[in-house]
Amino acid sequence: MESYELVVEANDQGQEPGPRSATVRVHITVLDENDNAPQFSEKRYVAQVREDVRPHTVVLRVTATDRDKDANGLVHYNIISGNSRGHFAIDSLTGEIQVVAPLDFEAEREYALRIRAQDAGRPPLSNNTGLASIQVVDINDHAPIFVSTPFQVSVLENAPLGHSVIHIQAVDADHGENARLEYALTGVAPDTPFVINSATGWVSVSGPLDRESVEHYFFGVEARDHGSPALSSSASVTVTVLDVNDNRPEFTTKEYHLRLNEDAAVGTSVVSVTAVDRDANSAISYQITGGNTRNRFAISTQGGAGLVTLALPLDYKQERYFKLVLTASDRALQDHCYVHINITDANTHRPVFQSAHYSVSVNEDRPVGSTVVVISASDDDVGENARITYLLEDHLPQFRIDADSGAITLQAPLDYEDQVTYTLAITARDNGIPQKADTTYVEVMVNDVNDNAPQFVASHYTGLVSEDAPPFTSVLQISATDRDAHANGRVQYTFQNGEDGDGDFTIEPTSGIVRSVRRLDREARPVYELTAYAVDRGVPPLRTPVSIQVTVQDVNDNAPVFPAEEFEVRVKENSIVGSVVAQITAADPDEGPNAHVMYQIVEGNIPELFQMDIFSGELTALIDLDYEARQEYVIVVQATSAPLVSRATVHVRLVDQNDNSPVLNNFQILFNNYVSNRSDTFPSGVIGRIPAYDPDVSDRLFYSFERGNELQLLVVNQTSGELRLSRQLDNNRPLVASMLVTVTVQPSGLLFYNGRLNEKHDFLALEIVAGQVRLTYSTGESSTVVSPTVPGGLSDGQWHTVHLRYYNKPRTDALGAAQGPSKDKVAVLSVDDCDVAVALQFGAEIGNYSCAAAGTQTSSKKSLDLTGPLLLGGVPNLPENFPVSHKDFVGCMRDLHIDGRQVDMAAFVANNGTVAGCQAKLHFCDSNPCQNHGRCAERWGGFSCDCPVGFGGRDCRLSYYGPGCVDACFLNPCQNQGSCRHLPGAPHGYTCDCVDGYFGQHCEHRMDQQCPRGWWGSPTCGPCNCDVHKGFDPNCNKTDGRCHCKEFYYRPRGSDACLPCDCYPVGSTSRSLLYDACPKSLRAGVWWPQTKFGLLASVPCPRGALGAAVRLCDEDKGWLEPDLFNCTSPAFRELLLLLDGLELNRTALDTVEAKKLAQRLREVTDHTDHYFSQDVRVAARLLAHLLASESHQQGFGLTATQDARFNEVGCALCSPRSLALDSEPWVPTQALLTLGKGRS
Repeated sequence: MESYELVVEANDQGQEPGPRSATVRVHITVLDENDNAPQFSEKRYVAQVREDVRPHTVVLRVTATDRDKDANGLVHYNIISGNSRGHFAIDSLTGEIQVVAPLDFEAEREYALRIRAQDAGRPPLSNNTGLASIQVVDINDHAPIFVSTPFQVSVLENAPLGHSVIHIQAVDADHGENARLEYALTGVAPDTPFVINSATGWVSVSGPLDRESVEHYFFGVEARDHGSPALSSSASVTVTVLDVNDNRPEFTTKEYHLRLNEDAAVGTSVVSVTAVDRDANSAISYQITGGNTRNRFAISTQGGAGLVTLALPLDYKQERYFKLVLTASDRALQDHCYVHINITDANTHRPVFQSAHYSVSVNEDRPVGSTVVVISASDDDVGENARITYLLEDHLPQFRIDADSGAITLQAPLDYEDQVTYTLAITARDNGIPQKADTTYVEVMVNDVNDNAPQFVASHYTGLVSEDAPPFTSVLQISATDRDAHANGRVQYTFQNGEDGDGDFTIEPTSGIVRSVRRLDREARPVYELTAYAVDRGVPPLRTPVSIQVTVQDVNDNAPVFPAEEFEVRVKENSIVGSVVAQITAADPDEGPNAHVMYQIVEGNIPELFQMDIFSGELTALIDLDYEARQEYVIVVQATSAPLVSRATVHVRLVDQNDNSPVLNNFQILFNNYVSNRSDTFPSGVIGRIPAYDPDVSDRLFYSFERGNELQLLVVNQTSGELRLSRQLDNNRPLVASMLVTVTVQPSGLLFYNGRLNEKHDFLALEIVAGQVRLTYSTGESSTVVSPTVPGGLSDGQWHTVHLRYYNKPRTDALGAAQGPSKDKVAVLSVDDCDVAVALQFGAEIGNYSCAAAGTQTSSKKSLDLTGPLLLGGVPNLPENFPVSHKDFVGCMRDLHIDGRQVDMAAFVANNGTVAGCQAKLHFCDSNPCQNHGRCAERWGGFSCDCPVGFGGRDCRLSYYGPGCVDACFLNPCQNQGSCRHLPGAPHGYTCDCVDGYFGQHCEHRMDQQCPRGWWGSPTCGPCNCDVHKGFDPNCNKTDGRCHCKEFYYRPRGSDACLPCDCYPVGSTSRSLLYDACPKSLRAGVWWPQTKFGLLASVPCPRGALGAAVRLCDEDKGWLEPDLFNCTSPAFRELLLLLDGLELNRTALDTVEAKKLAQRLREVTDHTDHYFSQDVRVAARLLAHLLASESHQQGFGLTATQDARFNEVGCALCSPRSLALDSEPWVPTQALLTLGKGRS
């Protein structure tokens, strides 16, 4: 009910004339109150979207209604979970959900978005129960990939039909029908005896195999998915048929008929039989298995044939006929033939051959019709009994014999590759009755001639080799065969008369293995087109060429190359701050990801004067460039192609612009002229020069008198400014002048003073007293004096270096861990190249080694409060009681460093009596001051001696560490169980190897360490109590010891155990293995998506940080460590904007702004647990700007006088908890105050 209308009546209690009344109409409007939360129209919204959907496509709309009115009923939508990678965005007013980032079904199949609907009431009410399920629909965007290619397999020729030969496997990263594969053979002949199961990919035998007919089969296989459109991949298959003993020997003739005289001699050849076996490497043996009565005959194997001979004498009366059964066997299979022998009763003599066995060789290229051999037999009979007729017992188409002459001739061509030997049975038969005969055997050996060239197995060969492969790495193997025999068939491989890549490759003559001769360089030659030959050993040899393509694979073996190791760029002064002044690039001859170059400045940019773009190499000036202030900047730039780097020194030389007027100050010329008796002694030369200069070096000055030289007494050179006397001054009026020369040598003086202008407050005073350096300091309660001594003192005209280190000694617990600053303030003062640890610990023990001293002052104050200016070389002449022995210093001072930063001696606030430069150096080595064979070196105002081993001191009189040499490691200056080790390159000849947990020159500092895996607590570690059997990670929270679920596990509300997530494991995609990409993984708090090899993955920084994190997927090592350098914590975003304003000179710091910046910087660093490297850089740069601004203030303009906690700014950066999330732990260093090289 939004409104009510009431009628109200008022009655009085009157009597006369009676009660009176009045009515009024009241309208009540009910104002809306935000008491209804929005309600979604559905409990769960579901939408399906293809993974190739275009960005900004609306895929779903959620709606919620609010029963309230106006603003209370106005609903806004936002996604509160399930969109961690930002794939979707929701319109806050309409509830339309659209895709804003590419989807990948293989990476994420469904997104469960939690939607919040919130009204605009005060306070607003919201409903977080909205659930939108967006299901990604797979598309066919992945072609099948074979597991390995090419496929090679061998199969026995007796394999039965249906026998599985090889399993062809391919994988498809898609899903469902898009991933269901179908296999088919390609490039197969109609009679190819193989088929493939289209579903399983098994190749099986579909027809009989016969190695003797076909030994190798080559065909292709195709894997095709069922997507639309379908995608496919192909691979090659080679099947080699292996031999089995499936062919029995077969006699060339099944039956033989012959006659044999009974008087045939024992050993007489009866017949030669031949059996042929088509199997490879078969060995045939012959036996007489039947009909050999009384063992009259024997058989032997000769030249592959079986020769039947007479073993025992014949007797016509006992046996007139023999039927021999001959068996040829290959040890498994056999064949039979029959020999019918008729025994004849011969006359007295029979024909006799000159030899029982003839052997003759003939080349296979002998022409048809030529005579092979002439054989003859003799018969002692006469007449017809002595007339001999010759005949061939076996019909061989290649030979014929003349019946009368016995000449054997060719009647068909010979081929060594078909048959190597022929055994001819020649019978010489007389014409007696009965006829007598003799048989001999002619073994014709066919000689091979080189009539077949080698044939390669493949027509073309390809290979891959990495450019970093060592010499003689096997690249590929070629193979060829030659049908010829012996030397004619022995194949050798060579690059001779071919192409060997200019000697980069060699080939093994016998094996055909192609190897690299030397390390290859892909950048010089990426592909080799080689030509090799297969050569037989025939005369003349035959050769066959084959082409070989070798591709050199790139490795990251070339560092980026700058145009030169040192070069210059010229920049006009007064260039706009922030503008690009130069572009410095380096070339990387590698390819692909190996050629990506990143740039940075590594040296010479402190303070930050220039900024280099990490990708383009553009150099940007961050300050105003003034030629007159500095003509040249030297920086070292680094080009990185991880892990290789190159550096170059860049001289940034400013080009002068005419932006300064000439400078001329008042000056005087004091000129003395000696007048002699000679007639002309008037000085006509140059008596001086006008001391004018122009800061612009390119400007040319012109000189002239403005006034005062009206009498022309001085003559000026208009271009050089040289002054000469006018001849008008040549008179007899004498001029007298005097000179005052003062020389001072003082053994004492004040080097610097810092503090209030009296002894009642904190101060630091560094003096030279009686030639020795002395430090006096106070924190307001008492004064402490620290004074080391060196032989000869410091007032010797030489340069000396004084190091002053002041720090608060930390409190430690029983385990030695630091627990904050103590009340002890320590000052360590050392002179020149002093081994401070040895001098402090063993100086008294070894004698006169006291070049360092330390003092400790205990007070309740935690800091040294120095609010006054830094005074160098003296203090003002004021009626104050300064806590110093001397108020001035006579000498030279240079190289002053405070906290590691050099102080510009010319950037003083006020100057009183100091000048730049020192007196010229004299030649002190002429007097040979160095003793004990020391070498003298000239120094300004003195000399130095390079002493031999065992001697030291100013002139090499003193022994090292006292009167005699003392081994520094014998003194063991290393602390906390550190071990001393001699190291010639170290500053003092030794170094300390620290145990775990300590660092420093002498292992004097302890590192705060986290507890190891499975332990927690600080400073004492205790074991985690996490039940891994319930799914908890054994590594608990390092701070409070709480247990959490291990990866891919979750803990339901109210449960005491972790359950596994119902998802595929990392490293799999649709249960398919990855071979060309890095899997999705969690590292550094970031889920890294599946990424191809060689690519750089970029994702938003973790924990809400600003910027992008990158990670390289390396083909050899997989995921490399993440690079979070560009990440900035949320708390530092405001500071980053402040830094940009300061860097670009958009804002400036005064005392008020500096105080605000210090307070904000302190708050952010105090409340940040962990830093990114960018956080540390931002804080450090702001701290540098803050200190730079502070250095230009004085008195109450100093922020330190306005903020008592100013000294704490930046302290959190040096605490152990400030370990950067994206780097190894770094150790904070204490401030080091160095007063460099003072002289008096």
